[in-house]
Amino acid sequence: MKKIWIGISRLFEANPAGIALLLIARRSWNGLTSSVMSLFLRAPSLHLGPGCRVIGGRRVSFGRNIYAERNLWLEAVTSYREQRFHPQITIGDRVCFSDGVHISSIESVMLAVTVFSAAGNTFPTTIMGYMGIVLDVGSGGSQRSVEYHIGG
Repeated sequence: MKKIWIGISRLFEANPAGIALLLIARRSWNGLTSSVMSLFLRAPSLHLGPGCRVIGGRRVSFGRNIYAERNLWLEAVTSYREQRFHPQITIGDRVCFSDGVHISSIESVMLAVTVFSAAGNTFPTTIMGYMGIVLDVGSGGSQRSVEYHIGG
């Protein structure tokens, strides 16, 4: 609770009162939106920042402690024109997305435990297969490995 008051006092210290109140209202709204989405998506400890969207949420399963900064676009594509798809997106525990990450799937995508995805990454899947993505953060800095499995 002390951290909240420190944050509020810093907002008022750095901004005029009207702007500080708007920033507090926006952050409160974002927190409420994130909590409601976490409840509906059955995603414990899900934090979605401003501009995040999850489309096809019935086809997405979430682990614990998932954090998305801003503008995450996570889409399980179930149809395109007359085509029907049955995608499955699985996000493991302790996954963290930076700004502007786009993940869409018509088949399957799996993000493993302890994943970090850098800003601006786009991971679309193909019509014909499976794509698994594993991005690990090591203790000595970022390590990145990407696995693609495409085909029947």
